Amino acid sequence: LEILCKKILIDTIMRYLLIFLFLLVSNFSTSQCLQANIVLMIDWSGSEVGNEMQLASSSLLFIDKLPISEYAVNICTIRFSNDGVLIHEMSYDKTYIRSKILLLASTKAYGGTYISEAMSISLDQLVTNDRGTRNIIIIISDGEIDDFQSAIFKINETEKIIPLSIFAVQIGGGEEGMYKLSKLTGDVKNITGTTSHNIVEALLRLDLCN
Repeated sequence: LEILCKKILIDTIMRYLLIFLFLLVSNFSTSQCLQANIVLMIDWSGSEVGNEMQLASSSLLFIDKLPISEYAVNICTIRFSNDGVLIHEMSYDKTYIRSKILLLASTKAYGGTYISEAMSISLDQLVTNDRGTRNIIIIISDGEIDDFQSAIFKINETEKIIPLSIFAVQIGGGEEGMYKLSKLTGDVKNITGTTSHNIVEALLRLDLCN
């Protein structure tokens, strides 16, 4: 058992080392062109039990690659399961953002996959903090969302006030999840697929500048 535990620990360390090296050498063009308010919406439902650390750490690594500043990228993080919870308000304070996401990492995923309340919070953050820059929502989920139609209605209503760009990273999931995410994003081209171990790479593949 001790040998098995050591092997798991070594494998985990190597996995995150490879991710770190990938980030060092990757040419993330988004960091050079992006001015936006971004909302990161993270699926924290029962289907993500066991993936909590990967979800949180990938979000942190992704945020570290963004040009977070008062005049470039401001970011807000929200998690959704049975309800929607604001992890932190729109901010360009990286220390504050990291501390809030680390707190999220210590909580357990649970419940159903209901996105409507979280979408309302996201849209409110974007409208309230509108700076005349791009307004982007990134959904990280398997796509098996129970109330996506209600969320689409809220998106359509908000687009009458401010322009929105919506992207998604599908973790596992099947065709039904892809269909629901494509309806939320408006275009299957705005979705990248991945496993729970490669979330950050999938986030970096999103073409947020176009």
